[in-house]
Amino acid sequence: MRRTAFILRLLVTMSATLAAACSVTDDYRVPTNLELAADADLIVLARVESGPTDFNFQKAALVVTPIEVLKGSLPAVKPLTLMGMIAEPRFAVKSDPVQLEQAHPLSYIGGCIRYMFVKGSTVLFFVKPAAKAYGADVPAELKGTLVPAGGAFSRWAEDVPSADAPWVRATKIYIRAALLPKNQQHAFLASQRDVLLKAPDPYSKLIGADVDRQLAGPNKPWNELMEEEIKRMEQREKQAPKAGRS
Repeated sequence: MRRTAFILRLLVTMSATLAAACSVTDDYRVPTNLELAADADLIVLARVESGPTDFNFQKAALVVTPIEVLKGSLPAVKPLTLMGMIAEPRFAVKSDPVQLEQAHPLSYIGGCIRYMFVKGSTVLFFVKPAAKAYGADVPAELKGTLVPAGGAFSRWAEDVPSADAPWVRATKIYIRAALLPKNQQHAFLASQRDVLLKAPDPYSKLIGADVDRQLAGPNKPWNELMEEEIKRMEQREKQAPKAGRS
């Protein structure tokens, strides 16, 4: 709840920036984690080494060191550079390691994807070739580069504390599911969910709950989700005790 409220405050305070930099259609749906895993050509766990302190959407300048490739193959060009910048101190915030549903809070400002990172952090990146993302309209500056998979508000780049963190474990399940024929995915995910929810450790249950969300199908349209959350937030504020009351 606290994270959602933070996101909504960002949306309100940064509304002018959002309007200028990013917009989505009324029926836009944020990809589910399963859809995100299927959309990415390369999913790589990497350490953020260096990058610019200002961001250019037309340039891949964030230098990262690969730790583990979960899907796809690394490009031959070294070093590996992705879209992003090093965050200034006030935005140097890492992802919540037990949040598997919503994207990093900074995904909801500016360009509607996360592009600010903490130097030295370990991040799970979901990317694909710019040529595949843009087709014939790929900007000249992005030709031959990798760009975020998933689209607006997706979990394309989330910090993780370790290689066996909940988000990494969940992603490996979604990669396996995405490789299966469509008519086999539901049964596979259901079996994974059932095992995880019965496990004694809280992290397995956390992943099981996220798998259950994938089984529920596509996300609701973005505008519908925001309207529902704003109403819930307003209701919580009405029910909260007023300051100064005895």
